Amino acid sequence: MGSRGQSPLENRVIGSTARNLSRTSVVPLLVNRVERATEDPDVVRAHLFQRMLYATDFSANAEQPFEAFRYLRHASEEATLVHVETPRDPGRETGNSQERLTDLATQLEAWDIETRTDLRQGDPTEGILAAESEHNPTTTLIGSRGHSRLRRLLLGNVSEDVVAQATGDVVLVPPERGPR
Repeated sequence: MGSRGQSPLENRVIGSTARNLSRTSVVPLLVNRVERATEDPDVVRAHLFQRMLYATDFSANAEQPFEAFRYLRHASEEATLVHVETPRDPGRETGNSQERLTDLATQLEAWDIETRTDLRQGDPTEGILAAESEHNPTTTLIGSRGHSRLRRLLLGNVSEDVVAQATGDVVLVPPERGPR
């Protein structure tokens, strides 16, 4: 899906379209940013999968986007794995987030992808967007659904907010579909 614009008003329009698709898509969805031009728009970042930012909350649904590295590994040279710890995330294990990121990084390094980890504290959307700004990935890879439905209703959907506010390309990967 193509996307234009950086202004707050344009992001609202982009956000509403991308949000609707992200809620219903059963296949990975690429939101590709393009610069506004008179006749011939350019993509914001070329080489889509060269430098990836993978955002994880360590939920089962976050495993699906990580699996995308299996088929993207020949196109990816670098990856940054980011996790944002919230101050009081009920029921979540504490203290082993860096270890979990390191385990994921080891898997990618075995595929010759230069990998770094980035553990942050605070609001997940803000943390992921700050990581995007700092690391300048060609594409951000994120699951389209995180924790529980109730938590999403109360706190909002991080992946939808990232799509609406990110400056670069985003690949949203939905959870694996159950048996039909």
